[in-house]
This record gives sequence, structure tokens and C-alpha cells, in this order.
Amino acid sequence: MKAKPRANRSKGFDGSIEEDERRRPGFWTLLREVPHVVGKVGFRGLTYRRLASDAGVTYGLISYYFGSRDSLIEKAAYLASEEAIERSRLVATSSEIDDFAAGLSKLLAEEPDAQAFQYELACEARRSPSLQPSVKRMYDRYVAVVSSSLDELGVAHDEALARVVFAALDGLVLQQLVYGDGKLTDESVVALRRVLAALPKQKKSDRSKRAVTTGE
Repeated sequence: MKAKPRANRSKGFDGSIEEDERRRPGFWTLLREVPHVVGKVGFRGLTYRRLASDAGVTYGLISYYFGSRDSLIEKAAYLASEEAIERSRLVATSSEIDDFAAGLSKLLAEEPDAQAFQYELACEARRSPSLQPSVKRMYDRYVAVVSSSLDELGVAHDEALARVVFAALDGLVLQQLVYGDGKLTDESVVALRRVLAALPKQKKSDRSKRAVTTGE
């Protein structure tokens, strides 16, 4: 079986994977196969039968585990986004700005399908309104993580700036998927850090107020 994601999950995400699901044989393998199938045949080609064939499991197992196609997609998006947050080093663990998003280009080089899947899901949600809540939660989660990281880095900001920073990173992901050049991504992340470093520093009192408000 594939390795499970690390237990140190970042806080605040409205997660959709329960503890009993995490222990199911083949569960993680199925979720990780979803972006690969979508990358080959698109969302319209993502059927239980196709996923079962590519993942090497029975059709009935997928139906039993997930119940609906939307649930399958939602859980795959949850896993893809959480692993992207962790592996791109989007969560600042110190005040060192040079560490922020340091793993972005490597993540894209190693897991391009999982990142492209999130873009394709956003587009698919325009045609399938039932998927829109999952996409909004995913994007809200990214913005919340960026905001938390700006707090850790001591950068004065509001939610609008957190959205701008995430939009910049989101755009760099799309550009690397297009150009296939991690060096360009690294250079752009360095430029983004320079912009952040030039912004006013956040007062400790402001950070404490935000923590009380958000529960971080």
C-alpha cells in the first residue's frame, strides 16, 4: 500500500476524511489515482470503472468506500491540497522568510497531475455546481494557510493581502505546469519573498488579536 499522508495536519481545514476511512485498505491508493485518471481522460472520463481499472481494484470497492462520485472527488481534492500545502512548505514554521514556499517547484516536478487536478476541478465546478462547495473550501484553506504563514513571518497583512499572495503562488503553479521549468518558479518565489520582506512588519499585539479572532 502507498504511504499515508503525515499525521501533522495543518489546522483549520474542514476535512472530509474520517479516521475509519484512513484505515481502509487501498483507500489512499484510490485517492491518489484520481488525479492521474483525470489527467488522462478529464473529469468526464472519471468513472468508477475507469478508476478501478487503473488502480487495480474492484468496481464495487470504490462504490462502497465513497458512495458517490462527488464524494470521491471531494476527498481526492482534500488529499491533493493538504499534501500540496505540506510539501510546498507553504506553512511557515519559523520567521525565516527564505523558507516560505521553498518546496513549490519540487512539488510540481514530482506531482504535476495532483496540482493540475485542482485547476481542472475548479473549472469542472463551473459546470457542476455540486462541486463548488468543495472547491471554495479548498481555496479558503489555502488562503488561511498563507495568512497564518504571514503571521509567523511577521508581515503586516489583512485577508485581501493573503489572497493576493496565494494568487501569486497559484499563478506560479499554473505557469510551471505550462512551461515545465522549475527554475523560473524558484526565481519568482524569491521575488515574491522580496516583496513580502519589504512590507511593514506586524505588531505582536495585532498578531495576538488575529489569533484570538481566528482561534489559531
